[in-house]
Amino acid sequence: MKSTIKSQALMCLINYRVIIYLIVLSGLIGCNSDESAKNKIKSLKINPYNKLVECNLSDITSNLDTIFLETKRESLIGLFSSLVYLDKEIIIYKSEEKIIIFDGKGKYKNQIDASGKGPGEYTTILKVFVDNSRNWIHIVDIAGILIYNFEGSYIKTIETGFRPAGLYKNKEDNFIVPIIQNYNEEDREMLNIYDSSFTRISSFKSKNPDKYSNLEQHIFQVGNPYGFDNKVFYKEPFVDTIYQVYDTILKPHIVLNLGDNKMSTAEGVNILQNNEAKNKIHLSDMYESENYFFLTYYFNESTFFTVFNKANEKVIGHIKYTQEDYKLDNGRVRFGIHNDYFKNTLAFRPNYINDDQIVCVVSPAYLDVEELKSLDCEMNDNPILFVALLK
Repeated sequence: MKSTIKSQALMCLINYRVIIYLIVLSGLIGCNSDESAKNKIKSLKINPYNKLVECNLSDITSNLDTIFLETKRESLIGLFSSLVYLDKEIIIYKSEEKIIIFDGKGKYKNQIDASGKGPGEYTTILKVFVDNSRNWIHIVDIAGILIYNFEGSYIKTIETGFRPAGLYKNKEDNFIVPIIQNYNEEDREMLNIYDSSFTRISSFKSKNPDKYSNLEQHIFQVGNPYGFDNKVFYKEPFVDTIYQVYDTILKPHIVLNLGDNKMSTAEGVNILQNNEAKNKIHLSDMYESENYFFLTYYFNESTFFTVFNKANEKVIGHIKYTQEDYKLDNGRVRFGIHNDYFKNTLAFRPNYINDDQIVCVVSPAYLDVEELKSLDCEMNDNPILFVALLK
């Protein structure tokens, strides 16, 4: 009897130890799995002190086309504008108060000019998203999203109930809407996910825990989603990681390693009062394709443009543009990738990427007499688009 009890006790002890071992082992496997996942994330080191590297446009693209946007009185774009969409059929531009639409060859078609405070009107154009599957244009306003078609007709308004900072759509036809960050709030939201009818599916809290009381400044630079290959990515201001956005999870995609030059939240939200902030990296535009990552940032009163090869995480282009360069160019911004397709032409700085197309926008107002002559255009003409196909 005693022998049986001892045997049972021994078996229980063995089983208990086996269970403990399995729990510990599974924990170790889980930790190693998490660590392995972290190690797979690309880490791009950004250092303004690295040597400068000239990149030729032909190194990363296979051809270059030129599109001249038709200049008419009703289609004048102006200097404070941006290209928001381009494909073979349509080109859509955002100016200060309206959206101007051209066909794929640059011929003017129509516009959306609905600035105001009435029904179907917007007070400001923060961001523009083009849904080419429906031929809809979404204008992100201070308090909501207004939708128009490619013919310029108003369709509807989506009341968000918060200040949206942008808009993008994933391959499931769901919408990702970032929220303007208020750094005087704790536990604040940064992204909302909606289905195609704009019913909220999920939301994500800010990954930046910093909070400052009595602060009313809104910071949302580099806080707009971007996409390629039917995927959506998002980087929150003052957070190093770019995430791929799914309907219910965020998956780390790329880490931007700024080292000692990283700008803290405190420096960023008080940037106008903080002289030390100029010696920290202020991220600006970022674009991504299958093989390359493009980044513009400001550091110590200079502008930097960097091109990374994503496969090996190496810098293949690192260009610097100083205040002195700006003065010598009489206010013209002329830095970027060396355009070796043409002789004596401007550098190619990406203003827009749509999967495999990369676009540089050139305003004739910033060209000298010889450049205007070589491009056969006049100073007051609409912008010229240099469109290259990425390798």
